[in-house]
Amino acid sequence: SINITIPMNDNPHGVLNFESTYYRVSETDAAAQIILNVTRSRGAFGTISVAYQTSDNTAAAGTNYVATSGTLVFEEDVRTMEIVVPIIDAGLPRAPTRTFMVSLGSVIGGATVGTDSSTSVDIQSCHHCTINLDSSQAVYTGVEGGSISVRVLRSPDAFGVDEVAYHLLHGTTNSGMLASDDFVNATGFVVFEHGATEKTIALNAINDDVPELEEEFT
Repeated sequence: SINITIPMNDNPHGVLNFESTYYRVSETDAAAQIILNVTRSRGAFGTISVAYQTSDNTAAAGTNYVATSGTLVFEEDVRTMEIVVPIIDAGLPRAPTRTFMVSLGSVIGGATVGTDSSTSVDIQSCHHCTINLDSSQAVYTGVEGGSISVRVLRSPDAFGVDEVAYHLLHGTTNSGMLASDDFVNATGFVVFEHGATEKTIALNAINDDVPELEEEFT
C-alpha cells in the first residue's frame, strides 16, 4: 500500500475582505455608528481571526469618530462578521465630508487577507448654513432702465457649494405675481461657491413707455 497526500489548496481557511471599499454615514444618524462587513470567501474550515484598526484621513479620531480596533473571530463555517465604529456629532460647521480608514491586519488560523483589506468611510456633515438677504438694508430704490444690487449672505458655514432660487414679486398692484413685466431677471438662482459668504443679485428694471404709478416689489 502507499500513502497519497494532497496538499492544502484553494484557500480552505478563507480569504478576508471588506464587503465594500467605501461606506458613507451622516454624523447626525440616529444610530450614531457605522457598521462595516468583513466577508470570508473561498473555504471556511476551522476558526480564524483577523485584527482591524481605524486610522485618520481628513476625519479625526475623538472629534469625528471613535478610534476603534480589535479582533474578529470567525468560527468554522462563519462567512461574515461586523466591525462597529461610533460616529461623533461635533455640532459645529465643518467640511461637508470627512473621511477615515479601516484596515484589516494580521490573521491567525491559516486564512489570508484579500485585495480589499481596507475601506474608507465618509462622514457627511448635516450642519447646514443659512442664506438670507442683507438685513442692513430693507428698502431699495430704483428707476426704469436701471439696476438694483441686492446683497445675499451665507452664514455661518461657507463649506461646499450652495444654490438658492429667488423670485421678485409685486408687492402692491398684482400682489404676489411674478414681476417679469418690470424686471429682466425677476427670477433666478444665486450660487455660492466653496468659501463664499456673500453674493449680489443685480435686478435690471425694464425701460418701457407704459404709464405707471409708483410700484413696490418684494
